[in-house]
Amino acid sequence: MDNSENVCIIIITNNITGDTFLMKNFDTFGIMIDCSRNAVYTVHALKRFIDLMSAMGYNALLLYTEDTYEVEGEPYFGYFRGRYTQAEIKEIDAYAKNKGIELIPCIQTLAHLGRLRAQDPYDPLFDCNDILLADDERVYALIDKMFDACEKAYTSRRINVGMDEAHMIGLGKYLDIHGYTNRYDILRRHAEKVTELAKKHGFEPMMWSDMFFRLATGGDYRLSDIVITEKERAMVPDGMAQVYWDYYTIPKERYDIMFKNHKLLSDNTWFAGGIWTWSGFTPHNELSLLTIDPSLESCIENGIRNAFMTMWGDGGAECSIFSVLPAMYYAAKRAEGETDMDKIKAGFEKLVGISYDDFSKLDLPDALPIEMKPQRYVTSYIRNPSKFMLYNDPFLGRYDSVVHFDEDKYYSEVSEKLAPLTESGEYAYLFRSAKALCDLLEYKYALGARARKAYKAGDKAELEKILSDFGTARARLDTFRKEFYTTWFTDKKPDGYEVTDLRLGGLASRLETCEKRLSDYLSGKLSSVDELEEELLCCDGHGKDFIGRLGFFNSYARAASQSTL
Repeated sequence: MDNSENVCIIIITNNITGDTFLMKNFDTFGIMIDCSRNAVYTVHALKRFIDLMSAMGYNALLLYTEDTYEVEGEPYFGYFRGRYTQAEIKEIDAYAKNKGIELIPCIQTLAHLGRLRAQDPYDPLFDCNDILLADDERVYALIDKMFDACEKAYTSRRINVGMDEAHMIGLGKYLDIHGYTNRYDILRRHAEKVTELAKKHGFEPMMWSDMFFRLATGGDYRLSDIVITEKERAMVPDGMAQVYWDYYTIPKERYDIMFKNHKLLSDNTWFAGGIWTWSGFTPHNELSLLTIDPSLESCIENGIRNAFMTMWGDGGAECSIFSVLPAMYYAAKRAEGETDMDKIKAGFEKLVGISYDDFSKLDLPDALPIEMKPQRYVTSYIRNPSKFMLYNDPFLGRYDSVVHFDEDKYYSEVSEKLAPLTESGEYAYLFRSAKALCDLLEYKYALGARARKAYKAGDKAELEKILSDFGTARARLDTFRKEFYTTWFTDKKPDGYEVTDLRLGGLASRLETCEKRLSDYLSGKLSSVDELEEELLCCDGHGKDFIGRLGFFNSYARAASQSTL
């Protein structure tokens, strides 16, 4: 069937290179930036990013702000979190509009509000965990204020109201007040009320779609069969668009099935894919392509006209949005229908001034060689040792079980590859930080495993060498801390950096303590090092067959200690 007469064709001219982009496959194709997981990007950084978006052919930017925007009459909303003022959002909005970019608010009106709950005045408004108390008028008064703030700051009349991953809705304070209530009914009433408030302020709302699926299937979201019935469709309020989000799936047919489910759920479906910025300090440009290709191909075939790529910041937002420019450019070209990788790489270098392959070297700190068997989800390939082995405790390291004792050579080689890119250019600060991280991991990665191995073997000569390596690791940590400080403050507001300060400062202290303990043992002050006496177990509980197998572990707390932090 030819729908060409009903298709909006967007033509964008790049004022930097003079190239023209024909975005015939999408009405909206954008980027979502996480400004809630400790990092709030400065106005200046967002303007730089908007320039790149416009040059690449994007036409929408969603700012994901849980509590990081100013709400009138709510001084504790985003307190000490680097929240955007109304004036800042208006400035970003005007700049984006001038570049052909629609700035769309992306907020939360049900879950993912844990930092808001940490402020005492808001605790009574919560059901459990990070989930607001549905059917409570105080909650809807607050949500009304949220919409009022967005209405005043943004010119876009489209808004993402969140409502994803509210797994425990109705099972906390709500249960105490009302007794057990069908959770589908709770979600339906809440969604209807949020839709009503959004329309009151002139917004066309959209929400993440997963909760309608999870309640229908007992928790599953990414499905291999049709599950939506008239019952589920009746739950969706009129005018509430549904956003299918999937950053993980590789087989195209899975996307096809989910789009068919969504069309049964709503007449207005968006898609949100992922460009991986949420696994620590290191981006995953190349692995992001594993999901970008099938998801966009499925969008086009299934007539999904509105889509955006997310850049989340889970676990501390250590990774800069500017570090994934290759994947971002690739996604824009694929959305236009370009499949020639040589053309894509040439266009990227023309725009950015660095070759696509060189820029993608920022992936290398997490690209230790592993066996790549065909998998269904990209998480089977994603590894983030540059984070979990950085914070892995020097003596009580649960992740010492993944060490192969040749990682020092790998990180030394990566450092050499990054070195030429640290010398000049707009993005040199990213490569300096990545190089400093590799220089640190050359010594830190296997430090604890080496100490345990030598201690168990009674090899005091090797322990003397390891003692010296503790000092080298501390010095290189100091260098990395300074480089990462520059990276953070080049792009982000200061609020949230205190978390990195505490983490890196804590690591420095642990290195010093363990060095002292090892020194006292070697000098005879200690008869044993109790921490190194315990036998090492597989980090993920799968037994000895899994020892040495890399994984994706994004929790600082689990890496730093097995005790309560």
